[in-house]
Amino acid sequence: MSRYELETRPHPDGALRWIVTSRTRPEIEHLVDLDGFGGIGRCSCEHFEFRIAPDLRDGNRSGKAHRCSHILAARNAFCDAMIQSLHRLRQTRAATPPQTCPCEYCGNPAEQGVICDECRQELIEPDENPADT
Repeated sequence: MSRYELETRPHPDGALRWIVTSRTRPEIEHLVDLDGFGGIGRCSCEHFEFRIAPDLRDGNRSGKAHRCSHILAARNAFCDAMIQSLHRLRQTRAATPPQTCPCEYCGNPAEQGVICDECRQELIEPDENPADT
């Protein structure tokens, strides 16, 4: 198992927080916040807290690796989850034909929520009410 393939699972608090099991001590789980330090990430492991975080707090963000193996594993798991979600979304959109109706400006048949090819006006989604905006 490589250091990027550690056991990971999403934390219930949000998509950018993950729980990663220690490779050397499987009874220990580390909390990873991918949004920590401006997107570099933050981990509860000793390596991150004592070696990496002090450099980040001092503003030293070049020349050294600033992510522990737990952050790298969580980033990998997050990317895998996002790719799967986008794939499912693409499949759903491909299976659903676009909703068309006459453009309210020129009458050309057009998809809702896009720009009309004929007159270049932005079309309103069917559930939006122009009077409310």
